[in-house]
Amino acid sequence: MRNAFLSLGAAALLALTPSPARAAAARPSAAAVLNAAEAEAAREHKNVFLIFHASWCPWCHRLDALLNAPALKPFFDRNYVIAQIDGMEAPAQLGLENPGWKDMMATYSATNMGIPYWLFLDPKGNILATCRSPFDSDRKGMPGNVGFPDSKYPHDLALFEEDIRASAPHYEASFDTDLRAYLKSLPY
Repeated sequence: MRNAFLSLGAAALLALTPSPARAAAARPSAAAVLNAAEAEAAREHKNVFLIFHASWCPWCHRLDALLNAPALKPFFDRNYVIAQIDGMEAPAQLGLENPGWKDMMATYSATNMGIPYWLFLDPKGNILATCRSPFDSDRKGMPGNVGFPDSKYPHDLALFEEDIRASAPHYEASFDTDLRAYLKSLPY
């Protein structure tokens, strides 16, 4: 009898243990994340800052830190609803992915552009600006992806600032100064 209870207990414990498939099913779809962000942006008179990223991506983490930097976060909070779509995860981390991320990246022509890949959208989903850069950052004849606006690449930083000016409903010129100060303070 005791073995039967132990077997039942072990089965229950296994059932409660998250598997990558169960975790993926529990994650909201990419479409659900974007729909919720668009609805919130409409209610709050903001735009959507849509970001494709992955847990292993150091540039994605740098972008996360930038969005949460004390000098910059209030600006982002006033102007955007930030929606992150996780994809491109390593096999052990597939449970972190939002189902449908590949299709959404294809919709925005972001396939093979690298991550982080971001877009600014209005609450109806119209594209206001993207991280695509006309500069050939990888020297393969393809347009570049700003991803993280590294101050080492002035053209990428200028494009990010231009995209912010074009998409922020409550743009403040002090943002550019605060952004440049933050980027300059980063250790490389």
